[in-house]
Amino acid sequence: MLAACGGTASAPAQSAQASQPAQAAAKLVVGYSNIAGDEIPLWLAKDAGIFDGNGLNVDLQYLAGGTKAIAALVAGDLQVSSQGGGELMGAVSGGADLVAIANLGPVYPFELEVTPDIKATADLKGKKVGVASIGGASDIAARVVLRKNGLDPDKDVSIIAVGDARTAKSALQSGAIQGTVLSPPSTVEVEAGGAHPLYNLAALKLPNTQGLITLQRSWLNANRATAQKLVDALVQATARTKHDPAAAKDVIRKYYKLDDAKAVDATYDFYTQEVYADYPYPRADQFTDALSELSKKSEQLKGFDPNKIIDDSLVKSAEQRAVASK
Repeated sequence: MLAACGGTASAPAQSAQASQPAQAAAKLVVGYSNIAGDEIPLWLAKDAGIFDGNGLNVDLQYLAGGTKAIAALVAGDLQVSSQGGGELMGAVSGGADLVAIANLGPVYPFELEVTPDIKATADLKGKKVGVASIGGASDIAARVVLRKNGLDPDKDVSIIAVGDARTAKSALQSGAIQGTVLSPPSTVEVEAGGAHPLYNLAALKLPNTQGLITLQRSWLNANRATAQKLVDALVQATARTKHDPAAAKDVIRKYYKLDDAKAVDATYDFYTQEVYADYPYPRADQFTDALSELSKKSEQLKGFDPNKIIDDSLVKSAEQRAVASK
């Protein structure tokens, strides 16, 4: 009788458990601001099912430019934005309550490319250096490398905004500018036309914010478990990028719309060897250069403390659980 009672009691319990639906995946709209290598782990997490494996249903959207991505985040059209630190600090100084939880590009992912007649940094004196936009990531990178090599970017060269990487390539190849900062695969293309690199900024390991994973603080406070899944997925995707070249190169070809095998290989090698960190900690020193440059023109950014817009606890949790090796 006891056995029979036990049997009849357990059957409904098992039936009830079996009838419970699986927990629905958390839906996230994630915007990224550039077709650049720091976004490769984001793309791979989507295409390889890593987001799905972490219980996330991600709608990945391209918004050309960090300002657009941040604006969409503030408006509530996104839950997550990937952009630079300058755009984040500008938004926060203007009243937005945002927080960075990871940084996929912790060093400058650029090389200083110059025309064939430029043999040393000093040769750029009196010449034109092109950047995507004044105050943007490439502008800050150009100023940093020029200063580190003895030139005053405000006096010794003319820094001009030329638009995106495509227009910068054309301007360099035509001689309209004599230097610019580019990332692979653009570097491969300009070098095929005769340009050459003076400096690999990534190899110098200068701290930077590129691919800064940003949330509204109120959303993070209400959805920390989902945010942790997001960080875990990005850590796993970074590890997959490093250890599965075939999968990573597939997404490079897809998102860059790139067929040149040499350029694909160069892009993969540059970012996996020079840029990515196993655990993408956001750190205050990664904002230093952008803050130094932008505060010259913005009173609101003078005395700005980057520590107030950083939450590294989710990356720390991922490292404590050795997520990169799973």
